[in-house]
Amino acid sequence: MFHTAVNFLSSHNYNPGRLAPNFRFTMQNSITKKLALGYNIDAEWNGIDNKPAIIYTFAQGWSVSEKIYFYIEAFGAFITKASLQHSIDFGLAYTINNNNKVDVSGGLGVAHASPAWYVAIGYSTRYNMRK
Repeated sequence: MFHTAVNFLSSHNYNPGRLAPNFRFTMQNSITKKLALGYNIDAEWNGIDNKPAIIYTFAQGWSVSEKIYFYIEAFGAFITKASLQHSIDFGLAYTINNNNKVDVSGGLGVAHASPAWYVAIGYSTRYNMRK
């Protein structure tokens, strides 16, 4: 995946001054029918300086049923030596139908610069562009 913030399209208050690209390699291996290992590596530039943050994710997921998926995840960012961020979380996803999914997750920071904790709720949808 590739994204970029385009500085000349930003408002004055949110303009980083430069392009702020990021890219992510996202991969997953199915270990068994119900067990999967996912991992990502990406780089993100903030648009202010030329040093990217290197971000990683490792997740182990289990299909509890056809509609319920549970995962535990370690993730973090190497920004500078003073601001290493590492966290762990767990989550639960529910597949509503073939095109819609909801999830909830929560986690704890395990490095000094990490957020102490967080809770997230998500919704994903898929569009069939070939119709």
